[in-house]
Amino acid sequence: MTRFPDLPILPNAPAPPPRKSTAEKYGGLLYLGLGGLAVLVALVGWFLWSTWSLRDIWSAVYAMNDPTLPDADRIAAAQRLAEDPRVTQRQLWDLALSRIPPEQARYLVAEALTAEAIAADPNGFAL
Repeated sequence: MTRFPDLPILPNAPAPPPRKSTAEKYGGLLYLGLGGLAVLVALVGWFLWSTWSLRDIWSAVYAMNDPTLPDADRIAAAQRLAEDPRVTQRQLWDLALSRIPPEQARYLVAEALTAEAIAADPNGFAL
């Protein structure tokens, strides 16, 4: 077993530098992290607000695709979807091609399609 020699203590050694404060140690990273956290909270809040504001569209899509509801309610839900400007053309396209809703509901949704839906996928429209 080897033994290391004791370290000598120098009598005139310089004093260690004073400890740095947190602001000196991290500089602007603290503020950058707080700013990033604020942006993250804002984005999550915006997502939650957007999700909450589309709940009537979600309920209409659910009602249109629920086979246990009467056909009159499903057709009324399709009418609400066809008249709502927040519903995209791709969503209307998918609902119109689905076999789950009643035929009249599918017709109402398909009637709301514009040339924008065809321009996005002309080969799919031809098929």
